[in-house]
Formats: sequence, structure tokens, C-alpha cells
Amino acid sequence: MFEGFESGRIAVDDVEIAYVAAGAGEPLLMLHGFPQTKALWARIAPELVALGYRVICADLRGYGASHKPPARADLTNYSFRAMAADQLGLMKTLGHERFHLVGHDRGARVAHRLALDHSAAVASVTLMDIVPTAVMLGDLRREVAQSYWHWFFLAQPAPFPERMIEANPDLFYETCLFGWGAAGLLDFDAGQLAAYRASWHDAKAIAGGCNDYRAALAVDLAHDLAEQGRRISAPALILYGASGAMAKLYDLPATWADRCTTMDACAVPGGHFFPDSAPVEVTEQLAAFLGRHPLPLCRSKVRTIAPARRHAVKLWTAASSSSPSACVITPQWNGRSARRTGEPGGRGLPCCRMQNRRQATLCRQPRSGRYRRRPRSPCARRRIGEK
Repeated sequence: MFEGFESGRIAVDDVEIAYVAAGAGEPLLMLHGFPQTKALWARIAPELVALGYRVICADLRGYGASHKPPARADLTNYSFRAMAADQLGLMKTLGHERFHLVGHDRGARVAHRLALDHSAAVASVTLMDIVPTAVMLGDLRREVAQSYWHWFFLAQPAPFPERMIEANPDLFYETCLFGWGAAGLLDFDAGQLAAYRASWHDAKAIAGGCNDYRAALAVDLAHDLAEQGRRISAPALILYGASGAMAKLYDLPATWADRCTTMDACAVPGGHFFPDSAPVEVTEQLAAFLGRHPLPLCRSKVRTIAPARRHAVKLWTAASSSSPSACVITPQWNGRSARRTGEPGGRGLPCCRMQNRRQATLCRQPRSGRYRRRPRSPCARRRIGEK
């Protein structure tokens, strides 16, 4: 898991935050949710590294391999504001003053708070399968309370929920993992599930998760209510599971529309844990969105692939301005010259295939004199008709 990634723990104020990182390019921070760890991104992060991003996956305070301090009496050290400050400190220590931000579940709530409190640091933000905390806790319909019972169980005073969970951690956490819509055991990678289970059996991690939920009711709700009307200034992508409880209970795009300045939204196949069950689809959505919102002074993402013979091809990761699907380019070595359609069968030159042919121009193949399709860079692209 995370082959080729560096790993470490960095001190940020009173805690140490565990992370893995790899790649070169625009920095991208990825935050997991409950009851998971940074292992959530094990099948997504390497693909983003391959697309030219510097990817950092971190454990939240109280989770995984990060520090799990005792909760203060007022629970402020487990608030989303405190967790956001942890992650900002991590990124600054790693040398990234401005970065893209992705979060799922609790990590998405931390990302939301980070984007509000430290807007200058956030180039774009992706929030996965959440509604705003104030909406969640202000709309306690019977169906919502029944689906999200764990919010109120975990928020009970210590040590009641901790002791109940410690009696059978796998039973409790698997009930959460497999009970929140459309996910079953086979939807989870065995290695990732083993990493989650290791955390479930850590008494400090159990307490950390409980403190997270206690702080949501005692601290975070008040923060959100006091800032009603504030908008995320960075471009935002809202992803949600098409078959999940959230999508059944809420119109997710509508809950975020008046909280974002610029927003895209898209349903992904699966339930709440769609990053586990549909990593390819998540990667495609992220690649398209990030391609539309590069960091300033990085208006095009270019990687040079050195083929085995005389010519090199530059590959762009671009996206249609009107579609969330990415213009994904795959290098193909034919052994012969490239045909006009980009199919194998040529004389020793590289060619490309694109999944989105609408965002393309025709360009001349080196030496062969034939044509193939190449996408425009994001700053120069324009739509053309299908050929």
C-alpha cells in the first residue's frame, strides 16, 4: 500500500500528524473520514501522482497513526477548526503555502472549515458525501436520525461509547462501514480494510473518534451557525454516492449552492464509501476538476514521456469546460507509425487515445506526416465538433 510514497509524522503545535506523500507538481492534500484512515486513498493517490500532482494523504488528529490527545473539557481541541489548523501546519511544514484539498466524510468537514478559515491557502476544494454540519444537525427528521444514529451515540459522555465499542470493535465499525448505503465486504480492498481494522482496535483511536463527534455537537455546530452566509471562495466540487443515504435524504448540490462561490456537483456510483468501491470514477472526477482549476502560474499540466525511439510526446491532462468527465490520455506504443484514428499498427511512433474526444485538436504526427488528436492545454482549449 502506497508503494513509492514517503511516510512520516510532523509536529504541529501540540500534536504530530502522520502522512504519506509522493509525486511532483501541484500539491494536493487528501483527508479521510470515519471510521477510516489515510489508507482510504491507497488506490486513488497513486493515480493522481501519475497525472503530475504532489499528493499528501494525512491522518486526522485522533485517527490512524496521528497523535490522539485527551480531549479538553470544552472539546475545542477536537473541533474541525483545530483539525484544519493541524493540516494547514502540515502542508506549510512540507513547503506548500497553497494547495488543492480533498476530503471525504469527517475529512470533508475539516476541509470545509479549512477553506473558510484559511481561504488564501486553498486553491480548490472537493467535498465528498456530506451536507453542511448546520444542515445535518438542524434537520433531525426521523429518517435522518435513523440513518445517522452514530452521531449521537458517539457524542455521549466518556467513557460510555468507548467501553461499548471496545467490547467488540469489529462489530461496531463494520455495522457503520456496511450499513450506510450500498457497500458490502467485497466493495473494500483487503489491504485497506486491514488498515482500518488495525485502527479500530486502538483504544486511543476509539476515543479520538468519539471526541470528534462530541466536538461536532458541542463546538462545530456553534461555529457554523455563527457564520451562516459565508461562502467558500475557492472552486468547489461536491461528490456524493448515488445510492447512499445522503443522496436519498438530501438534495446535496442544493445544500451547498449558497455556501460556495463556484461549485460543480456530481453523483458517483455507490453509497457513502464510494472512494473505496469506485476509485476509478473518483479519480476521473478529481482529474477533470483539478484540470479545470490549476494553481496560478501553472495553467497547463505537462508531462514529457520519453519513448523508446526518436520522438517524445507531451501529454496534457485537460477537461471539458462543460463536462465533469476528464480528458484522460493514455500513452500507447504501437511499434509502427500512428494511424489517423490513433489505433495501433504504425511504424515506431507513440500515439495517444483520449476518452473525451470533444476536447481536442488535430496535430501532425512527427515524421509520419499523418494526423492524430491532441487535447489543448487548459488555457487555450476550445470546443470543436466530433470528427
